[in-house]
Amino acid sequence: MTQSTKAKISGDVDTDARFAITHVAAFITNADAKAGLLAAALSFTVAAVAGQRPEIAKLIHSHTAADGLALSMMALAVLAFTISAVHVVQAIQPRVDSAVSTRFGWPTLADAEIDDLVAVCAAAAVREAWLHAKQLSLIARAKFTAITVALRWFALGAAFLLAWSFLAR
Repeated sequence: MTQSTKAKISGDVDTDARFAITHVAAFITNADAKAGLLAAALSFTVAAVAGQRPEIAKLIHSHTAADGLALSMMALAVLAFTISAVHVVQAIQPRVDSAVSTRFGWPTLADAEIDDLVAVCAAAAVREAWLHAKQLSLIARAKFTAITVALRWFALGAAFLLAWSFLAR
């Protein structure tokens, strides 16, 4: 293999790695946006639930089965929304600790010396880029998994809240 062929292959791999980093970073941005929307929906829902306090207080002193069922629906809604909120927080929490340090990740980059950053050979840089792309993929998967679970619990909480609204009247 000639020197120019090696350089071309290295350049293509480098381009692919940088593309992967950019592409996966966009997925992370997408996940953060979805988590933010779900967090906002949870905030509005919590405000709506808090607005039901007078109705809840009335039903607590009631001893009918229907009122007990209504209160159960509210309690289950609150539980579901709480679990959803925990998963939203898991999705949006910053990932600053990594099992793999690369010069492409901001936690490592923030503490790196400039001379160490520029003194890396092309092959090492490509490896680090792929390691970083892999790490970003793990972050994206964790975020989307947490959002999926949060969304399911949110939907369940909304169903319980809807049941509450029919039973508490």
